[in-house]
Amino acid sequence: MKKKIILALIINAMTMLAAIPLFADKMAVLVTPFKNDGDAAFSWVSAGMTDTVAADLNRISGIVVVSEDDRRSALREMELGQTGLISEETAVKAGELTGANVIFTGSYTVYGDQIRVIAKLIRVDTGQVDKSIKIDGRVKDLFRVQDEVVIRLMKETEKIEINDIDPVKVRDDDLYLAIKGDGASYEAYELYSRGLEAEYADPDAAIAYYSRASELDPLYFAPANRAGIACVYYGRYEAAEPYFVKARTCLEKRGRVRTIEYAVLLNSMGGAFLARKNYEAAEKHFLQAGTAMEKIGRRDSYSYAAVQNNIARARLAKGDTAGAEKFYSRARQTMEKLGARKTYTYRRAGYGIGKVYDAKGDREKARQHYDGARRPVKQGPAVRRDARGKPDAVRPDERRTREKNAEGVQRDKSERQNEKVREKQDKPAGQPKSRAGRRRR
Repeated sequence: MKKKIILALIINAMTMLAAIPLFADKMAVLVTPFKNDGDAAFSWVSAGMTDTVAADLNRISGIVVVSEDDRRSALREMELGQTGLISEETAVKAGELTGANVIFTGSYTVYGDQIRVIAKLIRVDTGQVDKSIKIDGRVKDLFRVQDEVVIRLMKETEKIEINDIDPVKVRDDDLYLAIKGDGASYEAYELYSRGLEAEYADPDAAIAYYSRASELDPLYFAPANRAGIACVYYGRYEAAEPYFVKARTCLEKRGRVRTIEYAVLLNSMGGAFLARKNYEAAEKHFLQAGTAMEKIGRRDSYSYAAVQNNIARARLAKGDTAGAEKFYSRARQTMEKLGARKTYTYRRAGYGIGKVYDAKGDREKARQHYDGARRPVKQGPAVRRDARGKPDAVRPDERRTREKNAEGVQRDKSERQNEKVREKQDKPAGQPKSRAGRRRR
């Protein structure tokens, strides 16, 4: 009788354990632009607030933050790339595209020297606003207001329960470190935010804003880092290095080497070397970035997947197809674990594997992976393609609607030239060009 009771208890315990997921995922958060409902003179606050909230959240290890690349790619596929401002309904669609569980967004109004922010927490699974919070403060105290946005929305996120997702638990100490930020002056922050606002329309003005912000506050990491990223994107590779070096110095002087910012910076520096065809230096920085993320427990993140993609690109450029396939596959596995198969990062890995098979001479498998990477998502229009039929997703950054003016024409020409350079970098050394993946006439 006693044995039967023990056996029954064991079976009952096993049944209960079977109902519990062994490997729950972290909560994935998407930050979409905060809308300006007031004076147009303060439109720059939108870019700055969105960037700051996302950066603060990215320092919290208990959640996963959708990368800027994937966010912009999703907005572009939904043909919302020009403004980046979206409604609650389209925010939910963007969340589905990026694999997010919740969305942090909202609006703000500036009146006199005061600002009011309406911060919203939206659940992607229900499509409903879970919580709306009103926060008031002085414009000059914008950092405090933004900190309160992060703190209060994170406290509400801790109350959310989603199947197969780890409940969010953030210690007060960790939250304090997350919002600690750069401690920049209001004037430097405004210049940086104006740069963010201008970057995709006027890169020269944006880089000038970043430079002024960095000069005004030499230990302000964000503008120096962003200036380097903008230089790389617009093909000014030599000009990027001094900005990245300055950004690294900022983090080192502040004792923030074991941080996600430092790891992402190493990845950006690797991208600059890759663009200059210094593949050894590029791979070195990418590997350092990956190791840095592993040490701080960030294997399961969008940023880690992006690093694996970049290592693969460097390997492929050197003709190492086996190594490239390994790291592209690792990037895909990371995104699959995050439930983010519809993202740019996931598709880029698939397209990269297509290039690996192309380099090996297996054109049929190459075509299958190319087609899989191009496959349109249900929530948005098909991925745009260039004149050769390749996905126009080489860069995930938001591209503004092609306007028929001198500025638009010049920018289009610059982007096409940069894409050609990237395609050459991804082509393995000593391999003939293949027709696999091209549009058939």
